Amino acid sequence: MGSNTSNSSDAQVALDSLRRIVRSLREAARLAERRFGLSGAQLFVLHEVAKTPEISLKELAERAPAVGSVPTRPQNLIIA
Repeated sequence: MGSNTSNSSDAQVALDSLRRIVRSLREAARLAERRFGLSGAQLFVLHEVAKTPEISLKELAERAPAVGSVPTRPQNLIIA
C-alpha cells in the first residue's frame, strides 16, 4: 500500500509542476500581448516572415503548430 501512496504523491507533484509551467506560459503570453499588442499567433507569423521573407502562405500554414489555440487558417493569424 505504501508504494501506491508514493506513486500517487509523485503523480500529484508532477501534475502540480505541470500546472505551474502552464500558468507561467499563459502569464508570459498575456504579458507579451499587452506589451506588443499582438497575440502569440501573430508574433509567430512575424517571426517566421522575418526568418524567411519569401515564405508562402502554404509554407507558413505548414510551420504553424497544430494546436487548438492557433487559428487553422493562416490568413487569420495576421489579422488583428
